[in-house]
Amino acid sequence: MDFSGKSIFITGASNGLGRTVAISFAKSKANTIILTGRNEKRLLAVADECKKFGSNVFTITGEMENKDDVERIAAFVEEKTNSKLDIFVGNHGSLGKSFQNGRNNNKFDINEFNKVMTINFESNVRFTNLLGRIMNKGGSIIFVTKMNSGVVSSYGAAFNSSKAALSMFMKCAALDLAERGVRVNSTGPGMMDTSFNNLFYDNQLIQKEELEKQGKRLPCRHKTSIQGVANSILFLASDLAVDINGTEQVVDCGHSLMLVES
Repeated sequence: MDFSGKSIFITGASNGLGRTVAISFAKSKANTIILTGRNEKRLLAVADECKKFGSNVFTITGEMENKDDVERIAAFVEEKTNSKLDIFVGNHGSLGKSFQNGRNNNKFDINEFNKVMTINFESNVRFTNLLGRIMNKGGSIIFVTKMNSGVVSSYGAAFNSSKAALSMFMKCAALDLAERGVRVNSTGPGMMDTSFNNLFYDNQLIQKEELEKQGKRLPCRHKTSIQGVANSILFLASDLAVDINGTEQVVDCGHSLMLVES
């Protein structure tokens, strides 16, 4: 895939999937890449890696739960792209303290629930509203949801609700923006070996070992790879997917086939 001349904005780009997506776009000759995340040091390190492949890279930090930060970041994107954005990848997200502390619906904090909804859902809505108007015809928006937005899990009311809402918003936005030549889709990844899943394991070594074991029980007999999910995002952003709009592309090695939808 060739993204020569394209301008790309990626959130949650300081590590994990966002980092891999950014580098993959750079390797595919993207002209301008704008990265945002919370950790400036790691964000700059990702930018340096992307620059090795000739891309013009800009970084900006911010908190997705902060409306002013979202608006400031959007203005930065508009400035650096001269109001001509081609691709927006909404990759950022938060599991929330309910997952971290093992609190189910009987114990969770409504303020924490709202925080997760703001980070995972509302910020993406704001970015779409602010950046959709500067996207070029043929542009593409890709949100990162989850492998099956209809599947429930214990302690996951906030996270699962936010991703289900984002999945529905993706479809609505796809319908609304289609007349302007902008496609909107999402990628639903399975469990990957990233820092996002650290809270479920005592350390990274145990996480890696456990995910490998889980992967062997999946239909494909291996865990979901970070690069595999990144590849699906690049595909959806490319001209190869020009006929794909309003869909959720699940990349989970068949994991969701083993689950029961609510």
